[in-house]
Amino acid sequence: MRVFVPSNTYSRTFSNQLSASLDLRPAVAWGGRKGMRGFLARFSDLASFRSDRKTSTADLGQALDPFRIDPADTLLTAFTSSLRNTLFYDRTSPKWSVDHTFQSDRTKTLLLNGFESRLRELNQVRLRWNATQQWTADLEAEAGRVANASDLLSGRTYSIRQYTTRPRITWRPNTDLRAALSYRYTDKLNREELGGEAATVQNLGLETRWNTAGKGSIQLNLDLVDIRYDGDPNTSLGNEMLGGLKVGTNWTWSLSIQRRLNQNLQVDITYNGRKSENTPTVHVGGAQIRAFF
Repeated sequence: MRVFVPSNTYSRTFSNQLSASLDLRPAVAWGGRKGMRGFLARFSDLASFRSDRKTSTADLGQALDPFRIDPADTLLTAFTSSLRNTLFYDRTSPKWSVDHTFQSDRTKTLLLNGFESRLRELNQVRLRWNATQQWTADLEAEAGRVANASDLLSGRTYSIRQYTTRPRITWRPNTDLRAALSYRYTDKLNREELGGEAATVQNLGLETRWNTAGKGSIQLNLDLVDIRYDGDPNTSLGNEMLGGLKVGTNWTWSLSIQRRLNQNLQVDITYNGRKSENTPTVHVGGAQIRAFF
């Protein structure tokens, strides 16, 4: 557990924020066309960028530049940036579609013991195929990197390459019920000079959701997770490799109930549980009531 303790030591900084998004849909102008325009109309793109920077530089031009997010910049006391771009082909097709997503999230924070930075990047390709009105199959393939760097704690410095494949089958007999069966295989490897630890994670999951129009919904998730890891699980690297679970066989499950009592009241009930080898079962529950005026 990490606890951030406030300090009476302050650093003068300049801060700026930038948020932008772009949605390109050629089908709005070229829908129904033939030839090259008809082909390009099948593509669409959705991009977003957000940056939040704090820097102690005396150069006003650098302080106002939202794109200077180099973690090695010692004048950059803190920043958070997120870039996401998804390119779709035949997105609205009732039969099939394919899309590619690139995402990059970066953070850097000035703590009492120095700087700590984090990077998460991924490239994901997803293929969807509606075999019938009731059955849908999709396949995801992902390659990414998770890196963390700390000035003081060597155990919090790592760079993990991971590759994931996930096929999934979804059954929708009607508009009220949906059930999905999925399998995820993930291979993780830390850089050799940082330890070379490796892990393989296999996840077999079942998801069921039932909706009642105007009344609410019930969702149930059940996952069987098998993990093999050759490093020390009781470290920051081990927690990242294991995803908060234990080496061996793990069971996780969750139940979410959302119910509308009347026009002004809604109740949300959540329950999560997990069971790992040689450890007690963990149960976590919560309830929330919302009032609409």
